[in-house]
Amino acid sequence: MAASIVLSIASLAALAKAVTIEPSLQALTWKHNNTDFWAPVHLESSIHYLQSPAGELPNSLSRRQSLKSGGYLGCTVATIPSSTKTISADIVEDIISSFSADDVWSAEQFLDCLYLQHNGTKDSVAIDPSLSKFITKHGASTLFLSPSFELKDFKSSAPTFGVVSSCQLSNGPYVATLPSCEKDGMGMTPVYTLHADVYEGMWDP
Repeated sequence: MAASIVLSIASLAALAKAVTIEPSLQALTWKHNNTDFWAPVHLESSIHYLQSPAGELPNSLSRRQSLKSGGYLGCTVATIPSSTKTISADIVEDIISSFSADDVWSAEQFLDCLYLQHNGTKDSVAIDPSLSKFITKHGASTLFLSPSFELKDFKSSAPTFGVVSSCQLSNGPYVATLPSCEKDGMGMTPVYTLHADVYEGMWDP
């Protein structure tokens, strides 16, 4: 009987070794106001590419004072409706105010960076000067905009980058993974809260 048990354990060990998964995974975890947060960066990241308002890739994001090359940035994604012809502070404020019921999002953690995407055609969308006031009011240090927005005459207190992407992100809080060099894309990973497992194990020896 003992030999049979040893053999079974050995067989299970061999099987476990054969199916061991070692993913290339990097995740961020942190605590804020006694809540634990988790962002599985590089596992659930959507890759986006940056360009300057002039239409050329910046030499390096590390040259921007508010950004650190290869670093991470809490960021809020807000989708501008397809019917919008001019984006204003009021439109963005309405979208952001709807996040207050979210159990993850908070302005303190995620409004330092704002990513505005357009849910519509490739038609250009004008930017009202009030958007710049919105950025200043909320203290955002970085602004990412879809190519649909007319960046040419837009002036902001925050460095502004055009984002070239075919992906459509859901609204809410993300961690932006900043490129380590000009050839890499920016990763956007959704953020989750971690909750303690209150269930007892089912093991009954």
